[in-house]
Amino acid sequence: MKTNIVEVFYFADEFCKELERQMPSRQLKIDNKKKTRKRKFKLSDSEVITIILIFHQMHCRDLKYFYVNYIHDSYSSIDGRTAAF
Repeated sequence: MKTNIVEVFYFADEFCKELERQMPSRQLKIDNKKKTRKRKFKLSDSEVITIILIFHQMHCRDLKYFYVNYIHDSYSSIDGRTAAF
């Protein structure tokens, strides 16, 4: 079964957009005394969800092997970015 990555990404992106709209009304209050990270992520939530969904569809056992052999080369050739794993 061939997976259309663009289609999976589209649905993941639409899900993340709807989730971001719904989250403020459903979030728990955060204790302001705790430190939070302010580092910007290299991958968007939609990209991470897409990678995980395709990983599960391909029935791989090791996420690092899947990422290095299937995602890293394809993804870096598309937009020039790579995520450290």
